Amino acid sequence: MEKPAKTGISYQFGEFRLDATQRVIFRAGRPVALAPKVIETLLALVERSGTLVTKDELMTRLWPDTFVEESNLTQNVFQLRKVLGDGQDGKHFIETVPRRGYRFMGEVKTLVEPEGDEWILASRKRTRIVHEEETTSDDWENQTVSPAHNDLGITREQRARKKISRRAIVFVPLVVLGLLAGGFGLNRLIQRRLGPQTPPFITALAIQLTRLTYDSKAFGPAVSPSGEYVAYRFHDQDQDSIKLKNIANGSTVPIMPPIPEGYGNLEFSHDGDYLYFTTRRPGKKNAVIARVPVFGGTPQYLVEEVWSSFSLSPDGRQIAFFRGYGSPQDVRLVIANLDGSGERELIRTKPAELWFAIWGAGPAWSPDGQHIVMLAGGRGPTGYYSYLLEVNASDGVAREIRGIRWYQGAQVAWLPDGTGLVVVAQEKVSGPYQVWMIAYPSGQARRLTNDLLDYDKVSLSADGRVLVIQQETIRNHIWVVPDGDMGRARELTSGATARDGTSGLAWTPDGRILFTSARSGALDIWIMNADGTGARQLTADTGGANWRPRSTPDGRYIIFTSTRAGKQNIWRMDADGSNPTQLTMGAVEGTPYLSPDGRWLYYTNYAVSPNAIERIPFDGGPAIKLRTQYDSSDPVVSPDGKLIAYEHYDDRLGWHTALLPADGGAPLKVFDFHAFRAGVRWTNDGQALLYTDAHRPDNSGGSHLLAGRLSK
Repeated sequence: MEKPAKTGISYQFGEFRLDATQRVIFRAGRPVALAPKVIETLLALVERSGTLVTKDELMTRLWPDTFVEESNLTQNVFQLRKVLGDGQDGKHFIETVPRRGYRFMGEVKTLVEPEGDEWILASRKRTRIVHEEETTSDDWENQTVSPAHNDLGITREQRARKKISRRAIVFVPLVVLGLLAGGFGLNRLIQRRLGPQTPPFITALAIQLTRLTYDSKAFGPAVSPSGEYVAYRFHDQDQDSIKLKNIANGSTVPIMPPIPEGYGNLEFSHDGDYLYFTTRRPGKKNAVIARVPVFGGTPQYLVEEVWSSFSLSPDGRQIAFFRGYGSPQDVRLVIANLDGSGERELIRTKPAELWFAIWGAGPAWSPDGQHIVMLAGGRGPTGYYSYLLEVNASDGVAREIRGIRWYQGAQVAWLPDGTGLVVVAQEKVSGPYQVWMIAYPSGQARRLTNDLLDYDKVSLSADGRVLVIQQETIRNHIWVVPDGDMGRARELTSGATARDGTSGLAWTPDGRILFTSARSGALDIWIMNADGTGARQLTADTGGANWRPRSTPDGRYIIFTSTRAGKQNIWRMDADGSNPTQLTMGAVEGTPYLSPDGRWLYYTNYAVSPNAIERIPFDGGPAIKLRTQYDSSDPVVSPDGKLIAYEHYDDRLGWHTALLPADGGAPLKVFDFHAFRAGVRWTNDGQALLYTDAHRPDNSGGSHLLAGRLSK
């Protein structure tokens, strides 16, 4: 690839001038603030205007000695397009060549300053029609990932579109160049040989990646105690199987056959002879823990009614897990023998005061068998946080491992020598889930990853030198689907990290779109036109998160959930974002929904057990609890205001979507489906419900297994 110009060269295009010597861009004679890597991206494209610059070439130029994710390059291009006004008023400077790279379009004048102030101008303009073919490359295997900070800006483009659906796109950057199916990457991080007293990862400064599989449907990895094998879920055509891969020779054998109920939370026995996992069985409303010989066989079902991942005791005789009792507000840490006998409760949640990370997460038993560590949640003066809670395995006495708190935690795993823990956590509401090393018992924290990706599912070998982790890049964009025709679906928002609409998406009465976005660095509420133009931020600098916006029927107000006052409550603001007013005063409230006549505000009270749906007069008044003995949440009022569709849980049926009279009472109907993440809406005529299918969470993604080596 061409080297950047060194002296006396500038490039003029439109109202912009790019000084290649000083690495500065000017608009109408005024400098524009851009990060160095973004300017270098622009220079690489402008120097070869009219020709294709591949992603490989750009990545090599921008990060020659560092292995970084392709999303970094994508962010640079997004930021350039915003600054250049690409696509506005008919201008189009940067063209995306699908699966290959980018091309700078338009007329570029080269300005040369040999001496003094006299400039020599050269002009060039190229037009090309090309046929693009997808190519792949595996030349990245020996590159290095540095955890050092990169100079990325968070910017987004809006594009025009009409009726809303939400599409979550999951990508695998730098696995196969140009791969659009996306998904999860499983990274094997191997520490270099260190002294016997040096805890793994403490001296590691970089990670070197090597791919383990070439399929794109691998999830939930677990590494064997010897570090020789990786077990993982393989998801295909709405069914899960479990496979075992030999890391050294690459061979793969099936352990468990495909089933629609699925598998989860894989863990090897300490001797490596068995693989433990969770699954669903007919007639059981929650998961069961099972085990199977590591090279396949008949599964043995051990413990029922499990709500989380689990952890084996060091002697392999007991198992720790979380179980809920009628409500997510009553979750308990339980220890049982491997045959399910001898159950013993250690600690339980306290509504609005103490809760546990249980969805995909679980407890971690210490190598000495004396303690169990979990990710717990609490509330402080500035809002909610997640932290490490250590529980004595004998008497249940608990203490916080002080040192760091996060916005949310996902998973924790012990280093085999007990000197530390590996934690996956989200530092702030808009940030990705990253990997941390926590020294034990001091709590001293060190961040192992520093990128825009999400991580999950940590597993370590018995000597602590092999770590398997699931790597994710999840992109959520807002789309419109005219008349339900997916062939005409069009994208309204784009970008790598904004996660637009994931925490709220709604129409206003005048046909605009309310949505949540983290593009500003915090979770806030935005509004845009139905064609994607005119995006405007409605909440900003509130000191908390703001989500679940809904417009009142008359369009005058917007109701939403917020933690700006230190607690999670329901708020109201004017349609332009002004005059925020707190409507509820409890400890933890959320999921607001207005009746069609605008008189009643329905919401979930999470501070009681079981969770309860309550309502208050929109103009003010005392809260009224809807009479039901079951855990109920996420109310959605029917168009005629007479019924509520909601999230229902009871000990007999488990999780389901159900109907409740708007005034409260016993459920009128409990459906045989459970809407994924409570995603349910009424049709306009009130005769049917639309819902997201909990059994199809990965219809737009895939996964790869990667292997990596830590180097000093």
